[in-house]
Amino acid sequence: MLNAQMTVNLPSVETTRQMGPLEWLQALFGKTIDLRSGAEELTMSAFALLQALYEALRKAGVSDAIALLVDKKVVYADHEEVDDDLGLILQAAESAGLFTRRFQEMHLALAHRDHGLHTILDIKIHSHVLRGDDEMRVMLSGRIESLRIAEGENAAAYAERVRAFGEQPEAIEEYRRLLDALQERLGDALRMAIPGAEVHSTPAQVSLIWPDDRNIARFRQLHFGEAIDEPRYRPVPTRQRYGAYNDPYYLYYHDPYYDLTNWLLLDSLFRRPTWSASTVHVVHGDGTMVDMQQHPSTAASAWASEIVQFDATGALHVSDTIADTWGGAEVAEASRWGSVEVETDSTENRWGGSDVSVVDTSSAGWGGSDVSGTSSSCGSSCSASSGSSCGSSCSSSC
Repeated sequence: MLNAQMTVNLPSVETTRQMGPLEWLQALFGKTIDLRSGAEELTMSAFALLQALYEALRKAGVSDAIALLVDKKVVYADHEEVDDDLGLILQAAESAGLFTRRFQEMHLALAHRDHGLHTILDIKIHSHVLRGDDEMRVMLSGRIESLRIAEGENAAAYAERVRAFGEQPEAIEEYRRLLDALQERLGDALRMAIPGAEVHSTPAQVSLIWPDDRNIARFRQLHFGEAIDEPRYRPVPTRQRYGAYNDPYYLYYHDPYYDLTNWLLLDSLFRRPTWSASTVHVVHGDGTMVDMQQHPSTAASAWASEIVQFDATGALHVSDTIADTWGGAEVAEASRWGSVEVETDSTENRWGGSDVSVVDTSSAGWGGSDVSGTSSSCGSSCSASSGSSCGSSCSSSC
């Protein structure tokens, strides 16, 4: 819903390449060979980089860690939703031997709550980039907590509440400013913690995803009243995401009602013409913008709000014109994961997926992981170096 992005150019040097056989021969005859590779390499060690991130995040007020992945291996994952656990990231990295290793990619996910705005930060760092590219990218994605469904709320009551909020474009502007303020604090803190870093940021914006039939069909699987499904973190993402779904919230958090929330806000947008392109960006699932002025299917008169109706008891009904694309139990299983970009893989354990490697805790390499090849897992506060005993959910290797 609310998105912002920062890029950070970290201290680095241009790397050199090896000479080829012909170049060796040319060099013997006195020719000067240009060995510049066109790529840059970080001059900061993994320890210095993580320590600087820790200091910057603390200064910006962000201290709730979700996960740390290094070269697609899980170093830390908070499955128990422990607050203020940023320090455990450093402990897990030390236990894993990270500070003595070279890395290609570091991925740190965090959460932050501020005045009703729940933000997930996704920090990705590459040790090698093309010359001129930025080594660090920070994606910030925020959702408004008051727009989540409440326990005991029926579908019609929820729809009425979200639509009422959506008819006040000025209300969402306050949350957009909150995300901008967080981004500014983090940028200032990064400049102080990493001398020489160049931070660039884009203003926060409101984005809504244009729904397709698969999104809407899954509304039939939602539960309301006393049987609502609680949102939850998923510290290790199950799949790579693309387009509009390449978003920290879709990667690290699952709210089964968010597609409905998104649809209701779009419905409000068409009910209140004062919403404009400068207020909200509407995008297709592939990330391309919807032209609200010229696209014929996006005119207010063409918005098919009647495809979702609510009866006298407050129950939600989706029009028969929207087919269950996959049908039956397959739809129910898919609805557990939310967006259409997610695929489930029954052969995996709790996490995994195409973009995450499962850690073998029996090896001498990576430690401190909550993910193993076995069915048991360790709690987020369990460290291999602590010497303390783990809870019943931890494997004997902790």
